[in-house]
Amino acid sequence: MLTAWRLVHKRKVDEAFTGTGSRRYGGRWNYKGIWVVYVSDSLALAALEIIVHAASYQALRDYVSIKVIFSKALVVDVNDIARLPKDWQADSPPIKLRETGKIWYFDQISAVLKVPSAIIPTECNYVLNPGHPDFKKVSVKQAMPFKFDQGGNGVKSTFDPCCQLVKIQVKGREWGYPLKGLSMMGQSLNCE
Repeated sequence: MLTAWRLVHKRKVDEAFTGTGSRRYGGRWNYKGIWVVYVSDSLALAALEIIVHAASYQALRDYVSIKVIFSKALVVDVNDIARLPKDWQADSPPIKLRETGKIWYFDQISAVLKVPSAIIPTECNYVLNPGHPDFKKVSVKQAMPFKFDQGGNGVKSTFDPCCQLVKIQVKGREWGYPLKGLSMMGQSLNCE
């Protein structure tokens, strides 16, 4: 069994697995109008995905984490259905990524698509298709409070003073991610 995580604002918890947000705005792996849900393979990566896309630190309030469990049998790796273009990590993703997601979605290839994280390519995110018949086999657990930069639940995110990496700490474990190519609040985090 695989475990993944989704972080959402607490007022959006009821629609967290409907695909409403991605349908409305689109994403790296889907066009607007396509109902998918993005989750990350670790809580730390889910937090980092939120942090680097946040409009401001104020926007990081009132989040919940939701654990998701699913079988490997439900997963197809994107590398098994398409070759990624060299610029797949670009801030403005190439159309080929959304085309790949569209084919996966409409051909009902699987309930879950494994994709690399554009932020940390050695880690992965999963794209879930809530309209797939096997989506009912995905177990969505109860939402739990999640706080950024507060130690009450053992989660803390910090930036080092030299602007070299972001650190995510979850219950005593720490991950450090290089900031090369990351941006936050519309500004590059590179300090060269």
